[in-house]
Amino acid sequence: FKTLLQVLVWTIYTGSLLWWCGVKIGRLLLIPGTTALVIGWVGREIVANIISGVVLHLTQPFAQGDWVCLEGNQIDGWVQDIGTFYTKVVQWDKRPIYLPNFKLMSMNVQNNSRMTHRRGLYDLKLRIRDIPKIPTIVREIQDMINE
Repeated sequence: FKTLLQVLVWTIYTGSLLWWCGVKIGRLLLIPGTTALVIGWVGREIVANIISGVVLHLTQPFAQGDWVCLEGNQIDGWVQDIGTFYTKVVQWDKRPIYLPNFKLMSMNVQNNSRMTHRRGLYDLKLRIRDIPKIPTIVREIQDMINE
């Protein structure tokens, strides 16, 4: 309590002295507020990246080495590094993409490495006369898959 009282007395004394010397204290008090506003405006992305990096590390929607698709296959590649400020995704043609974590948090992330089932889609060209052979063809394909 004593320290708070000393700070208050010194603040009033300094303000009175500046006012007596002709300094407008109102304008002088604007400097810390304006400085805080500028620092907050500039630092908001930095703070957003740090918070998003922590959330990514806690929730772990993907890990290093996972194959991911972001924003409807616009970005498709492997997660190489997850940092505090950005995540590095290397595309199939070895082009790295550095995504700020706060932008990554608002994207739809499809983690293909964590798929439990895969689907192979293949069009078989069959003639009409091969229709009776379809059960045999399907059985042979199933045998090849199960091997």
